[in-house]
Order: sequence, then structure tokens, then C-alpha cells
Amino acid sequence: MIVPDRFPFPILACAVALASGCAPERASVAAAPVAPSANASDAERIAGMLVKADAAGQGEHRDRIVAALDRSGVKAIDGTKDDPLAEWRAQSSFASPPLRGRALGRGYRRAVVEGLRAVELEQLFLAGEAAEVAAAARGGTPVSFLILDKKGNTVCQTQIAPSATCRWLPAYSARYTIRLANRSAEAARVYLVVD
Repeated sequence: MIVPDRFPFPILACAVALASGCAPERASVAAAPVAPSANASDAERIAGMLVKADAAGQGEHRDRIVAALDRSGVKAIDGTKDDPLAEWRAQSSFASPPLRGRALGRGYRRAVVEGLRAVELEQLFLAGEAAEVAAAARGGTPVSFLILDKKGNTVCQTQIAPSATCRWLPAYSARYTIRLANRSAEAARVYLVVD
């Protein structure tokens, strides 16, 4: 047998590996955690807050995180059986958040207006900031929708059929009254969104 004086070692190593049925193990690649940056998306920030709330345990620190999560508008995905945010809210020592107006960011509220009755809610809006209140009624119950300034002057008046929106620019920071009046004998369920 003739053997060349220089046999390429890499070819020999491959031949031995193939003949023995062994192959080199692949290196495992683990994803490194990415710390949220100043440019983090809303989803990243919310995920971080959920983790912090989970780690915080019961108490005021977690209550503040839960309040921030509520302000973000995050809700459990449909079909989720395990909703820790609802559990944390139930354990919270904080009072339920008020209906949030422009001063406190976007918020929603459900109001049940009994037949032939009215419900009034107060809401703070800031001067020079566009204000908007949207209302939608479930079913066809006729509900009037009225917004009054602090002096009792009408800012907006309309019917919710099945929805209505009032927009204005407040000249002064003040509380406004939102009045929902049900002209039917049946109870009406109205959802308000304040922005």
C-alpha cells in the first residue's frame, strides 16, 4: 500500500467519525434574556410589570404595580382561565379606581340606569386638552346623554342610539357632570369611555 507522505488530517478525522457512527454534538443555543430598554414596546413594559407584580407579593408595592397595569388597559386574553391580575386586584388595599377623565388618562365605566331614572357622574377635564366622552347602550333603550360644565351650562346634549360621542376643548380645568337619563321603563346598561 502506498501512503502519501502528507495525508490531510481533516479528511482522516471525518472518515473515522463516519466509520464509527459518531457525529459531533450540536452546540445548544439558549436565548439570552433582553433587558427592557428605554425604547421598549408597550408589550415589553407590561410583561415586565406583570413579572414585578408577581415577585412583589401582597402589599402596597404590588398594589401600585396593579394600578399601573390597570391604567395601561391590559386585560386577560379571551379564554384565559388563570388571570392573576384579577386575583391581585381582589387582594388590593387600594380602592377601585375612579372613572378616569382626561386628567387621569383613558378609562371606561359601565353604568346601569334604572327605568325612568337618571345617573350623574362627575369627571375632571384639563384646560386646553381635547376632551371626549363616548357612550354606547346595550339594546335599544332610549337614553339621553348630557354633559354640563361646573356652572350648569350644556356642553353637549344628544341621544344614545345605540352610541354617541361628545367632543370639546375645555377652557378651564374643571369637573364636568355627565348625565344619563333613561326614558324607558326598562333598565339600560350604558358603557362610557372617557378620553
